[in-house]
Amino acid sequence: MTAAGYTNGFDTNVLARNDWDLDLLQIVKDDFATINVNMTIKSVDPATWTSIARTAHNVDAMSFGYTDLGNSFEPTPMLGNFLTGQSSNIGHVSDPDYDALYAKVVGSSTTDEFKTYFSNAARLVAEQHFVISLLPPTTYAFCQPWLKGYNGQRFAADFSQNSPPWGGFYLARFWVDSTVKTK
Repeated sequence: MTAAGYTNGFDTNVLARNDWDLDLLQIVKDDFATINVNMTIKSVDPATWTSIARTAHNVDAMSFGYTDLGNSFEPTPMLGNFLTGQSSNIGHVSDPDYDALYAKVVGSSTTDEFKTYFSNAARLVAEQHFVISLLPPTTYAFCQPWLKGYNGQRFAADFSQNSPPWGGFYLARFWVDSTVKTK
């Protein structure tokens, strides 16, 4: 902290939905206290959190929430979670260098260009510590043994708000093993 110019630490706050894991956030608060970062947790209902954090992007310090980070989606949309102005950018990252790299990622015309720009963007996210990544909540998927082609993909056959836009991709790859089903 001294090297960063905060010899005496500092105070901050975090906006959190009251229906998410506030005990997990308390662990973060306690960890911060060990390095003299005093964090206040402001807990609000889900609608208020969405209005402040996702819609208005009006948070003066930090925002705690679940994002698509850690889920098994293709990599490029995950980079969008740090793009200035994205609704999924609950960390409120606004970095012109990152935005320029993201534009290069999505504008790549060859696989090698994509790999280079993607690696550079991912490295920048890690170097700047835009977010504190905590363990994602556990999601269990249960299915019948006769359903084949399903490997526990989260939201694979769920077309609700949080499902991936390519849900039909999964459904087209499921099949019923009738010999197992009749047993």
